[in-house]
Amino acid sequence: ASKAHRWMSCPGSIMLESTFADETSFFAAEGTAAHALAEECLLKQKPPEHFIGVEFEGFIVDKDMANHVAMYVDFCNGQEGDEKHVELRVDYSQWATGGFGTADFVTLHDGILHVIDLKYGQGLKVNANRNEQLMLYGLGAAYEFIDQVDTVSMTIVQPRLDHIDTYSMRAKDLFKWADDVVKPAALSTMRPDPVFNPSKKACHFCKAKPTCRALAKHNYDLPLGSFDN
Repeated sequence: ASKAHRWMSCPGSIMLESTFADETSFFAAEGTAAHALAEECLLKQKPPEHFIGVEFEGFIVDKDMANHVAMYVDFCNGQEGDEKHVELRVDYSQWATGGFGTADFVTLHDGILHVIDLKYGQGLKVNANRNEQLMLYGLGAAYEFIDQVDTVSMTIVQPRLDHIDTYSMRAKDLFKWADDVVKPAALSTMRPDPVFNPSKKACHFCKAKPTCRALAKHNYDLPLGSFDN
């Protein structure tokens, strides 16, 4: 789900990226630690400040991390819900073979399913509107509670940028998007000759971009288009 913005627009990237080893950056590891802290706070219903000085995933919680995670924890605790789920594994393999993800926080109340995603990064502001990763989390969660959901409300909380953004849609429209967009895109990645479609968004974090011929051609053709002859 976290790479949906890439494989849904550039199917060939999946095959090409598979030849590269997975590497974890400092920022990704820090985000994992922040998620672990948030999970512990929500499950034990203790404030992040309680864990200052405690190690999570190789990082010692300091005042800054505690303050930032508190913004997310407070937002989650402020949601009404008949049942609440922390780090809920969601499955959307009905539309994309093997498709799964982990929704950071899910709660259901009066037919409204709230799916909340913590983004700990501060380099790039992430918006909820038509966010493919968030919509896939919403899709998997809505499928889990299919008989109880009318509307899916999807929120990104990005505390280090003081950013909270919500996007909502009817569950039936989310399922239609899955049928019309997700399923064909997922099938396209498994073709023997998948299409490459370089773009700023798809290529930004792609591991294969240094050796991608399609991107090289795109970058070569771009300046040529500005010349008359």
